[in-house]
Amino acid sequence: MQPRRFFCFMPLIAVMLTAGFILILAGCSSSIMSIEDVGPYLAAHSGGATALKPINLTLQADLGTMTEAESGWYNLLEIIENEGKFVTLDLSACTMNDTEFNPDYSIETGKDFIVSITLPDMAASIADGTLNNTDGAARLTATFAHFENLKSFSGIELTSIGNWAFIVNLNLAPTELPEGLVYIGSHTFDSCINLAITRLPAGLTSIGSHAFWRCTKLALTELPEGLVSIGDQAFAHCAGIKSLAIPASVKEVGSRVFENWNSTQTIIIKGSTSGWDSNWQQNCYARIIYLERDTEGESEEEESEQDQSE
Repeated sequence: MQPRRFFCFMPLIAVMLTAGFILILAGCSSSIMSIEDVGPYLAAHSGGATALKPINLTLQADLGTMTEAESGWYNLLEIIENEGKFVTLDLSACTMNDTEFNPDYSIETGKDFIVSITLPDMAASIADGTLNNTDGAARLTATFAHFENLKSFSGIELTSIGNWAFIVNLNLAPTELPEGLVYIGSHTFDSCINLAITRLPAGLTSIGSHAFWRCTKLALTELPEGLVSIGDQAFAHCAGIKSLAIPASVKEVGSRVFENWNSTQTIIIKGSTSGWDSNWQQNCYARIIYLERDTEGESEEEESEQDQSE
């Protein structure tokens, strides 16, 4: 009796069944090695009809210069669009002609079928969005414009996320941010109303202005030790935060950082505010607790005068 062979593309291990035994041949790669093979791969799957049941698509190919027509990235998006199936896209093994990941805001094709994306391991940063002046009116476009169903992103070597990268991405809801992040730009997650992370990466040093503006589900409890600067209105309108501790490493804070915080919220400041903008507390009605060192080196807790007077 001839053995029957079944090939499972996820996780792509060959299983040989015979009347007497099962042999599993492990170690087979699950990566698709050519962009041209993506179409047949997706066509062979019955899933992917909705964003709730995406197909896992792991690719090992060259994306080229991502903003150029006929690049590997453009071709990949066209294939995904033509197949019309939702995917979780793993590009970790892919190469590209730069270390900055730029999906090109100007192209819409295929992006709304991508539910999650793992950036190439060589990607160190995500490009800025674009601010154009058309007929005298400013028009802002996110780096990840048209990714209407994107819920998460990751990148093992990612250290920087540019300005406006994910602004107003209403479905974005990662459970964590890449651990290697050092810099988060201005308006990066502005109005990402489903962003509900509970911690920021330990190595983060800078948060740009309006970075988490109106992220109403943000659930941070403390900012990482080593953080140095926080831009204007970075955490304005973040109603989901109940209590937030600011480490002593923070030396620069912009204006109205906690705008529209209410009396049920608490801000704990562990260091000096001497280098902070004079308007950092403007329009903030949260309870503010200062932790200072007395002359004998013991911790002393002091509530803000504004809080005590209310």
